[in-house]
Amino acid sequence: MIALAALLPSPPANLASLSFVEAAAEGWYAAPLPSAAAVVSLTTDHDIARAGGLMRPAPFCRAWAATRELRRLRPPPASGLGAIAVFPAQTQ
Repeated sequence: MIALAALLPSPPANLASLSFVEAAAEGWYAAPLPSAAAVVSLTTDHDIARAGGLMRPAPFCRAWAATRELRRLRPPPASGLGAIAVFPAQTQ
């Protein structure tokens, strides 16, 4: 399992003090950060991320846009994202 994460310059107002989790074929997570930024992440299998190109901003945003609730809470930015960070997300 890996987590792919994108930083956003500011959280949406309806996420200002909450964490958000959406269970789908992949797991999505969004939360504000103490720095007044926010993080959106996707947890999935490495082979799925690689096959879908999800480590690149455009495919990551397309997957984000296909979510049911997260896209309503905070749609992906129209101007795209910076680099997508990739972290191991082992479960034990």
